Amino acid sequence: STCTSTLAAFAKRGDLLVVDEAVYEPLMTGVYLSRANVQWFKHNDMEDLERVLKELQTQDKKLGRKPNAQRRFIVVEGLYKNLGTIAPLDKIVELKHKYHYRLILDESFSFGSLGKTGRGALEHHNLRPMYDAEIMTIALENSLGSVGGVTIGNEEVVDHQRLSGAGYCFSASAPPFT
Repeated sequence: STCTSTLAAFAKRGDLLVVDEAVYEPLMTGVYLSRANVQWFKHNDMEDLERVLKELQTQDKKLGRKPNAQRRFIVVEGLYKNLGTIAPLDKIVELKHKYHYRLILDESFSFGSLGKTGRGALEHHNLRPMYDAEIMTIALENSLGSVGGVTIGNEEVVDHQRLSGAGYCFSASAPPFT
């Protein structure tokens, strides 16, 4: 899955993921494969998300750790597969900027169904790709009835995903005989 591969490519051991507890199985698999430190927050509960972020900030101060000493991501879906709820991205983005985190947003179920032109939950909330959500993933089988997926980010994000994603690393099969 695109989101599994993307999450595992960007988050590594020692990094920190703050994850909505209602994410679907491919995102959950990416969380586990990343081996990153994980903190969970209650589904779409922005007070709980802020509580978790404040606790981590307090822990950093206690340990004398700078916030940029590790890569930190908030991980959510735009439209949750298991519940059909829309993430309050406007509030998530506000907290992301306040506490200096990056946002990994899975748009697999919101792409094609939310937003003025169908570009997903980010567009639905009038937010900007690559600024408000540094990494976005879309699995094409959900919205376009196809196979494969897309990772959206700046050039550095895309190059990193291309070279570090499991889909690339483990697809070096021999060409067919002709």
